[in-house]
Amino acid sequence: MPGHDAYVVATVFTAIGGTKPEHGERLLLDEVLDGAGYFDHAVLTKDDLEHGMRDLMNAGLASSGADGSFVLTDKGLEIWQSVWREYESRKQGNSPITVAAKRLKGITCGADVINWSVTQQEYDGAFAAYRARFDENVRKLGLLRSDEAE
Repeated sequence: MPGHDAYVVATVFTAIGGTKPEHGERLLLDEVLDGAGYFDHAVLTKDDLEHGMRDLMNAGLASSGADGSFVLTDKGLEIWQSVWREYESRKQGNSPITVAAKRLKGITCGADVINWSVTQQEYDGAFAAYRARFDENVRKLGLLRSDEAE
């Protein structure tokens, strides 16, 4: 598939694995967006989220529930734990996404195999929830006045 990007897949993987990792909990879409924002300082687009999830699902590393939640599979969690250990063992010059991208570079594009997507309405609602939480956190840190939030 043109545009296949291991970094995007690794960002989705890291967002899921690195958010609430202690329990391997299922995440809602806005939590995945929050995780991507935390680790990559960027918001996943709808297309990037779909691409990353299709690849991860095709590789057996992640799943999405009927309730719209996301989780790494046992296989995905095992890889995530090794990614995190490697990330923590280095003192500088890497991020968990970079480590994950190296580990996941061999997985194939799942776009032609997995037909998974979110609706624009679901994505927009999750983005609004993510944005509201982000703005509130910034306000709590004193970086944004309440009248500056949109």
